[in-house]
Amino acid sequence: MIFPEVRYLYKYTSVNDNSLGIFIKDEFWFAKPDTFNDPLDCGIQLINNISKEKFLEKSNEYLKYLESSRKPRTKNPQLTQKIKSVKEVITKVKTGNALTDEILDSFAKIASESYSKDIKNIGILSLSEVNDNVLMWSHYADQHRGFCIELERNKDSDLADNKKTLPVRYSIKKPDISIEEHEQANKEEEKEIRRSLIYTKSVDWNYEREWRVIQDIGNKSYKINAKINSVIFGLKTPEHSIKTIYELFNKTGLFIKFRRARLKEKDFGIEIVDFDPKLMIFNDEIKNDSSSHQSAKSNTAAKLPNSSPSLAPAKLKVNHP
Repeated sequence: MIFPEVRYLYKYTSVNDNSLGIFIKDEFWFAKPDTFNDPLDCGIQLINNISKEKFLEKSNEYLKYLESSRKPRTKNPQLTQKIKSVKEVITKVKTGNALTDEILDSFAKIASESYSKDIKNIGILSLSEVNDNVLMWSHYADQHRGFCIELERNKDSDLADNKKTLPVRYSIKKPDISIEEHEQANKEEEKEIRRSLIYTKSVDWNYEREWRVIQDIGNKSYKINAKINSVIFGLKTPEHSIKTIYELFNKTGLFIKFRRARLKEKDFGIEIVDFDPKLMIFNDEIKNDSSSHQSAKSNTAAKLPNSSPSLAPAKLKVNHP
């Protein structure tokens, strides 16, 4: 288990059927990368260093793939044009002495698209190390109207399995992968290439401190072996949504903590505080109210005269003007 100091991971979400399904079915939604808000996510651009022989071999493989994609008695002008273009390139390379930069760039683009298609079909569950980031509450939790799920990360959970869950690496540059490197990779090396693409994002996103759980097929719900430790409501989570989630857990009989975001008094930011969804009040406010009430009772008692040992209450002497 890497980074054992990271004991909890958090899922920001809006209130919807998929997020409520987490509590009903014990399943999380794994989205495809093309649904993400970062257009560069899981993207790939292979470097075009390839020999003439390898180029022709791969081009012919790609041509066979395109031709096999044709459906009988169905017109597909875009596919027909693509097949024509590939044939022209193959002929040009065969009759020429060298690969031009234009041809190499075209091939690298085609290879990148083919490789990206496979990656963009995977499923990703995005989690974070932090639960109090104002931007993430705005972006992923419906502008603070949603909630955040705290998942416990221990050695027996899927969140501690390095084959399934890893932290994102933030970088200024995209991962450099050559066509030759990609083509010659064995199964284990291929996995490492995929991982570097899936777990690398632009440094602009490093405030998210993201971790990712991976499944082979995306846009599906999956169970994960990880205990829900608490649910955190946002600054603007509607009362009816809070009550719905509270009732869902009441029916399951599972014990979890409830907390809620609250604005800090002096600083820009929020703090996460224990919360009672039944009374719709922060726990420290309950204690403060109780302390104030107790203090008021004590002050009242201090003003009254000592009671008589007899059963009859003592009479107060009142001086009338």
